[in-house]
Amino acid sequence: MLIDAGLDVKLTHSAHSCRKIPITPIEGFECYRLVTTGIPNSYGDAIMDGGPYGMKGIFSRLVVLFLLTACRPFLIGQASPKTTPEYAFAVVRVFPHDTTAYTQGLTYRDGFLYEGTGRNGQSSLRKVRLDTGEVIQHVDLGPEFFGEGITIIKDKVFQVTWKSGAGFVYDLNSFHLLRNFSYSGEGWGLATDGRELFLSDGTSEIRILNPETFQETRQIGDRSVNWARPA
Repeated sequence: MLIDAGLDVKLTHSAHSCRKIPITPIEGFECYRLVTTGIPNSYGDAIMDGGPYGMKGIFSRLVVLFLLTACRPFLIGQASPKTTPEYAFAVVRVFPHDTTAYTQGLTYRDGFLYEGTGRNGQSSLRKVRLDTGEVIQHVDLGPEFFGEGITIIKDKVFQVTWKSGAGFVYDLNSFHLLRNFSYSGEGWGLATDGRELFLSDGTSEIRILNPETFQETRQIGDRSVNWARPA
């Protein structure tokens, strides 16, 4: 009879004796080949079942080991799951703003808001007095353009459009149009670190442009994720 769990244990019955023959051990256990002769099966089974190295003893140890392994997280304590930090805020002041302006781009410079607005036929670039909401300077885009993000580098304002692939560079003080530029794909948000332009285009990727040549120098993010935008 062969016993499972990798123990090469065999019962044989012939003449007059019972002996234990050592076999290749399993770590943590003493293993024997038991050979009985002239002893009834029930007695041989009792030999196999009894004692710390009998089958019952080995089975009991395996059960205890399994339970300890399975219950280990509960014995040592489970780590608390990580939670996303939550931040609170308080409104400390409210400023007036043109409710008809479909704000798409916004930046602040020297006490004024510079705002890019959207919607075809209503898109513009504005300079707004923060305290009063008064529009003190503006330039309208053509009706074919849906204005999007804006940003400022030194004395220039940069503005992109949604689906036209068209961008504009203005003089910060006069809003005079200095030049046009183009890019592939859509234009959403626009930002800067003072040296480069960071353009979002509706995907999870940010495209980095040279502000002089408007060539794309690199990308960051994962383009496999796409964010749908309502028309």
